[in-house]
Amino acid sequence: NFAGNAIKFTEHGSVVIHLAVQHPQGEDRVALRIEVRDTGIGIEPEVQQTLFQPFQQADTSTTRRFGGTGLGLAICRHLVEAMHGRISVESEVGKGSVFCIELTLSRAKGQVVPMPARTSSDASPSLRSLRILVAEDNPTNRLLIETRLRRAGHRPEMVDDGQQALAAVSAQDFDLILMDMQMPVLDGMGATRAIRALPDAKRNRIPIIALTADALPELREAYMASGLDDYQTKPINWVALNGTILRHLPWAAIDAPASQATLAVATAEVLTGQGGEVHEDSTPIDADNIGRMRDELGLDLWTTVAKVYWPQSDTILADCRAAVVAQDAAARRIAAHSLKGSSVSLGFKSIASLAQVLERCEPSVAAATLAQLETVYSLTRTHWSMAVSVAG
Repeated sequence: NFAGNAIKFTEHGSVVIHLAVQHPQGEDRVALRIEVRDTGIGIEPEVQQTLFQPFQQADTSTTRRFGGTGLGLAICRHLVEAMHGRISVESEVGKGSVFCIELTLSRAKGQVVPMPARTSSDASPSLRSLRILVAEDNPTNRLLIETRLRRAGHRPEMVDDGQQALAAVSAQDFDLILMDMQMPVLDGMGATRAIRALPDAKRNRIPIIALTADALPELREAYMASGLDDYQTKPINWVALNGTILRHLPWAAIDAPASQATLAVATAEVLTGQGGEVHEDSTPIDADNIGRMRDELGLDLWTTVAKVYWPQSDTILADCRAAVVAQDAAARRIAAHSLKGSSVSLGFKSIASLAQVLERCEPSVAAATLAQLETVYSLTRTHWSMAVSVAG
């Protein structure tokens, strides 16, 4: 995160990463100091005081210009403090910044066991580092996608809607665009058509891959007709997405050594209600799905993202309730779709399933479906809180 931020905010000069072993802590302990030093835009002194708090960036223009969720540094602080370390920043506007982590760790004991070579059946396609524009309005999904792409070595640029995506493509160079379909201001289809209409041939032919929770064949056909190159449903199967990218960017393939860490492939699947029915044996806690997502992301990141999800979803659920009361089918579909997308990304399969039913059901059963959704939502939240308490 430190290195990515330094590169993002440094247009001229240099970015230096320095690792030093400090004074010995005995035979079993070692003290490390990690610095990321840049010559970028710098940070105002008053902003430095809150920079490691969630949703903090230098100012609103930072988000508009550079993207990001404002959660990265808060996650870094959370992880460093969990290891009983110290995180700090020194910065001067116009001259650059130095972000520092100090840790005292136990020395590893025993022999290093080499990783077994992967077989062709479980190998994930390896890609070169790509400059990727991601258009996604859901904060939970945005954070997850950005984190996964950065872990894979890519350089994502995050925007909140289709209008911002169009502006970014018009001004910057990208290798690939990942496009959500349902966004405010300008939706995915509108943004795709506008990008294809740009006069610059280099920019109007950038591969665009849809990322959407809509899996209906008729919707897929409509989306593809807007000018998309390909289509992936949420939750994202990252191995399948890598394969899709390689189809359109064959030059991006690399042969990774067997010991190289690869992107985890476990993903939760949406529980589809057939014929609008909600199965009574659907388990609210979704232990298996949540466990897979938690293991995939790591407990600290998964917990942090979930803590963003709950207040956001409270608001969305209130929007669902208001739409049902007002008998506003269009508003109900928009709110339920948003809840479905963010819920499945964290493994909350039952919430996603009922949100999908609420999104598509007839008005006559909307109130009953909403009641079931609210019950499952409350139970899932209770079980989640208990699980986090036990894990902590």
